[in-house]
Amino acid sequence: MLSITDRSAAMQKRVRNIPSIMDLDVRFRFMDRFEDYVQVISLPAPPIEVLGDAQKSPEYAELANDGMAELVAKHPHRFPGFIRQLAHE
Repeated sequence: MLSITDRSAAMQKRVRNIPSIMDLDVRFRFMDRFEDYVQVISLPAPPIEVLGDAQKSPEYAELANDGMAELVAKHPHRFPGFIRQLAHE
């Protein structure tokens, strides 16, 4: 997202500095501290529509949905589902 938009750059910088958001190994170590702990994943703030205009936000939503679906498929015992992003074309 950093390479395709400069909107909300401050928020993106803050999120990159939270290891459990960016690094799955860190997140999994945290999750392992709690028996049977799973997460339904979603995008952090800002919402998709802030990152792009009406023409670009559907593309960003699709990119986000594909990425989260990949995580759920790859780690179903950690992430049983995700919250899809919607954007109108």
